[in-house]
Amino acid sequence: MNKKSTIESSGLKATANRLSVLEILHNNDSPLSAREVWQQLPAVKIGFATVYRTLSALCSAGLARKILSENNALYESSRNDTMPQLICSRCGKVEEIKDPNILRYNNSIMKQRQLEEHHSLLLYADCRKKECDEQ
Repeated sequence: MNKKSTIESSGLKATANRLSVLEILHNNDSPLSAREVWQQLPAVKIGFATVYRTLSALCSAGLARKILSENNALYESSRNDTMPQLICSRCGKVEEIKDPNILRYNNSIMKQRQLEEHHSLLLYADCRKKECDEQ
């Protein structure tokens, strides 16, 4: 399914701004701040407030996900929702957890509670890496 039909099937109008922002999120492997999304937009000037509203609309429609850390909010495409993630609540670094035991546990909880999984398991912690202290 192309991005236009993906947006339209979520109930949103497929505007140029939404298509551009969704494309940026899809093309990045790691979450981005609203400012980073704004900086990656093509030469056509879109205001920062418009980017922020677009990100909010995409999150509400389930096409993107907002990850909160102590200092900021990061956004990623919801296509990344299947893998559990470890998030530093201080620096916002996101790392996928590929441990098969955690994957089985995550799937087990969803099955036991008869839930449809829309989002992955998110674990928040404070990393002890030197880089985190320098941010």
